[in-house]
Amino acid sequence: MPGQTALKQAERTLNAVAFRIGTALSPVLHGRDLKNRLTCGPGAPKMYQTLFVNPREVEFMLHGKVPGTRRIKREESGRVLGGDWEDAKVRINDFPKAQYLHRHFVDGLSWEDCGAHDFLMTAIETYGHGDGIKTREGMIRRYDALQRTFEDMKATGQLKSRRQLKGGSLREKGGITMHVGRDGMPIFGGGGTHRLVMSQILGLPRIPTQLGVTHPDAIASGAFAALKSRVPQDPQR
Repeated sequence: MPGQTALKQAERTLNAVAFRIGTALSPVLHGRDLKNRLTCGPGAPKMYQTLFVNPREVEFMLHGKVPGTRRIKREESGRVLGGDWEDAKVRINDFPKAQYLHRHFVDGLSWEDCGAHDFLMTAIETYGHGDGIKTREGMIRRYDALQRTFEDMKATGQLKSRRQLKGGSLREKGGITMHVGRDGMPIFGGGGTHRLVMSQILGLPRIPTQLGVTHPDAIASGAFAALKSRVPQDPQR
């Protein structure tokens, strides 16, 4: 409807303004970018950088709840982080969310029969919420929205970037979190599981992700630069 279209356009305009203000006033953003550039050169990682990857190259993830492992927050985006943090990675296909998504979208089971409802309700009963959802009604709306997202991705052949969705954003802040390990391969950081797995199921060749942390070995060897060259990157300011 015309009124709704105007409201959406106004929201996108306000978000774009907020994006520019937020970028200009963010000392952490610019401080991290500057430090990385000085220590790693012009191709250094940037905070909330949009990193385009082929989702089918992403086989492993870091699960923050694995005992004895470090939890890497989204706000650590752009950090150059040494050490053995990637050694605790696990296969994405072993993660229950990935499994129920395959049962729903590939095998054709309903959200209830594929195990999605049980998974989320268990989280709600255990922690008080799951993916920010606290009620059964919210759960239904959540999976309805995921279904619409999947159908949109299937029809358009793309996963929209944060800027396409919001009209303005701090680069890809809030997108699928993607770390870069020693060998330059992308490692899923645990934020945006549904979007990543749906992209894999659909065979999308290129999706936007939010850069997490990058191992210094990947920068020194040129593997980080090689990762970016495998899937062409959009200009990133």
